Amino acid sequence: MFSNFNISEYKKEKTVGFRDNFVIHPIKLSHNFWEKFGVNVIGIANHANGYYHSRINKGFFDFIITVSGSYSSKSNKHSYNANPGECLILPPDSQLDSYVNMETEVIWIHLCDIPYWRDLLGDEIRIKRLNEFQEIVAPSKAFKEEIFNKNRSFEVLEMIAEAFILVLRREFSKPKKSISEIKKILEAIKSNPAKKWKAREVAKNCGMTFREFDNLCKKLYAKSFSKILAGVRMKIAFELIKTGVYTNSYIAKKIGYSNAYSFSKAFNLYYKKSPQKMKSEFARPKSL
Repeated sequence: MFSNFNISEYKKEKTVGFRDNFVIHPIKLSHNFWEKFGVNVIGIANHANGYYHSRINKGFFDFIITVSGSYSSKSNKHSYNANPGECLILPPDSQLDSYVNMETEVIWIHLCDIPYWRDLLGDEIRIKRLNEFQEIVAPSKAFKEEIFNKNRSFEVLEMIAEAFILVLRREFSKPKKSISEIKKILEAIKSNPAKKWKAREVAKNCGMTFREFDNLCKKLYAKSFSKILAGVRMKIAFELIKTGVYTNSYIAKKIGYSNAYSFSKAFNLYYKKSPQKMKSEFARPKSL
């Protein structure tokens, strides 16, 4: 494992399984500029047409920025393609097969599996278009030029490393989500409780990773999204039961349950009473 951004020298080696194709990667330098930023290793690679790499990134985030060409990957039958200006984000312990069909330059970063990066990057394999692509590439190029300088300055290198990480953090920092945004989601659920609401899809529509969305729900309501959803549906069911008009089958369909049995079970868990018992209590004449 390389300890830092080390591109003062290159080592060429054949790409396994392909005849005369080569992958270029850096070898080790003595000084670690990145450890204090939560980075294990960072480098620039020029992949030749036909490059292939099968990996499991044990215990670290793999962050691959396509500078030129096209970087393709497959994981669990899902395909990902990062074009220039885009990055591929792999959470720890992701299994992935990567390949290129043209000469491709990438900046690759192995980030430590620490709470800061987990909260920022999430827990899903994904492609992201970088808003500050040039601002990220520029310091990496400057670092490379300084490394090749015979009179390289470690102070300059450390300053460039800090600038690189600051831009990276800014790129992935999310504006704080207000309580009003979650309220809008709750209103949408109330308007259409029968819809198949899925936390990951809702998070994506809100511009958040699942982890960010889940943390926000717990911070605001001390509940996961699934429990918030169940609560909204049960309150609607309660109001319908109070009327004494609707059957369990009708209510189940109205609030998004597949059948009366699954609805009755959920209702009983939530209110500690069956829908039938609740109906009978509302139907019972009040004593004078």
